Amino acid sequence: ANPVWAESGGTHVKLAGGSISSAISQLDLDHFSSTYTHYYLVGSNFSGTSEQQFRARMRTGGSNVSTGNYIWATSHPLQTSSGSSHNSHGGWNNGHFGINGTNNIRIDSDEGCAFEMNIYQPYQGNRTWCNWHSSGYETGTQFNVHIGSGFYNANDSFNGISIFFNGGNIDRGNYALYGVKY
Repeated sequence: ANPVWAESGGTHVKLAGGSISSAISQLDLDHFSSTYTHYYLVGSNFSGTSEQQFRARMRTGGSNVSTGNYIWATSHPLQTSSGSSHNSHGGWNNGHFGINGTNNIRIDSDEGCAFEMNIYQPYQGNRTWCNWHSSGYETGTQFNVHIGSGFYNANDSFNGISIFFNGGNIDRGNYALYGVKY
């Protein structure tokens, strides 16, 4: 019988990954194409050179898209030494997605934040939808969890995403980006 060539049975393909060990202004991952239906980005031990907010922007043509078309919201349970609470954050027509809401991330060597993010069909020329989950220490002694979602409110296509802090640099972190097929 003649052989039949077919794709492997896997649904996730690792496109990029690594460790950040010296300061960079942002992590740019330009790997989006119509090959995959969505993308999964995961990171751990992220911290900045100063206590700042953790953010994301879509990319096209090797540049960040910072126009005011980002709409997002996060649910934010938190815990301090004196008890727990809950609030929410969001942005309407912002220039970014707020991965850790509007909370700063601590810079201590054993703290920082971890996150995971799904980006759905960013190449399709329609609104790009995302959802994420992050956790980390805020300035002071507050442990944060952010469960968020958002979309880019224009019919554009993107070939990547950038992760950054709103001031200062990314000092360290581990990450992996996967392409996912349905």
